Amino acid sequence: MFALDVAMVLLEQSERDVDDTVDPEQAVFLSHRFLVHNIIYNHRNDVSPTVRGHALHCLAQCLELGSQNATKCVHELFSN
Repeated sequence: MFALDVAMVLLEQSERDVDDTVDPEQAVFLSHRFLVHNIIYNHRNDVSPTVRGHALHCLAQCLELGSQNATKCVHELFSN
């Protein structure tokens, strides 16, 4: 549940740009797409029903965020 809460806080911030100081292998972790697809969406299959419910709640909250990137990432999940 803590990982979901942290992901939501990060999604409320503007997406960070990758610069030369960031390792290319770790740069993928900075994107909103990673947070939505790999953290929030993947927790919908968690063993704990509480975590599953919280993940679905967070996914719904992503649609209400001011960040267009987060909303776009949620749409990608269901349009493919």
